[in-house]
Amino acid sequence: SIKAADIGIAMGITGTDVAKGAAEMILVDDNFSTIISAIEEGRKIYDNLQKFLRIQIANLFMFILAFLGSSIFAIAGTSLYTPGQVLWIHMLIVAPIGMMFGLDMASPGIMNRKPRKNDESLISKRMYFKLFIFGAFMAATSLYLYNMGQTIYGSIQIGQTMGLVTLSLMNIFLALNIRFPKDTAFQRATFSNHRLIYAYLWIFFGSFLLTETRLFHQIFGTVSLDAYQWGICLIPGIVLLIIGEIDKRFIQNKK
Repeated sequence: SIKAADIGIAMGITGTDVAKGAAEMILVDDNFSTIISAIEEGRKIYDNLQKFLRIQIANLFMFILAFLGSSIFAIAGTSLYTPGQVLWIHMLIVAPIGMMFGLDMASPGIMNRKPRKNDESLISKRMYFKLFIFGAFMAATSLYLYNMGQTIYGSIQIGQTMGLVTLSLMNIFLALNIRFPKDTAFQRATFSNHRLIYAYLWIFFGSFLLTETRLFHQIFGTVSLDAYQWGICLIPGIVLLIIGEIDKRFIQNKK
């Protein structure tokens, strides 16, 4: 029976040598509650890995669609964002959120979930589609703001800066959406990970440095934004959060 089980467990103290040899896991203290703790920890690690992958995949979709759309619609060609600006999003925005996801607490109700199948994908087809929609929205926003900088403000740099700030802020709202894919972001658990809150605060502060300091202007090719332009940069993130909340409500009603 130990060999036939998905994970054979033998007792470390009272178990026989034969049972220990056949088992994949040995319960050293012979305490069954340890199994429950191990399952909870394993589910938490698996859950956090999914969170990390979600935000990476959504941003990957965003960059692919943004540069593809830029070329197809002749908005900016390959100059939509500079290499430094792309690194800003990947290394200084997405990476901190991803790392904090890796250190996240267990999601509410994690032990109430049904056991997953052995061959189940880390990211479901429905989640891939959802991440594609998020990425497409972020890409469309980038192209729109770049075009706005060119046509309304007569400056490519303003368009790039607004796009970069908007993408930075949208990743906060994206993280709020995908951290708990079936539960609303408007709950107490949203504030349970203080490290993640610090990452969000860094994004706001970093975005301010990006637009208001000469050093960051020189490094990333950005310019200053006025209050109205900052307001425009905030709107897409709020819309993204609303889209996610509507989808979650749809899932709950379907159940």
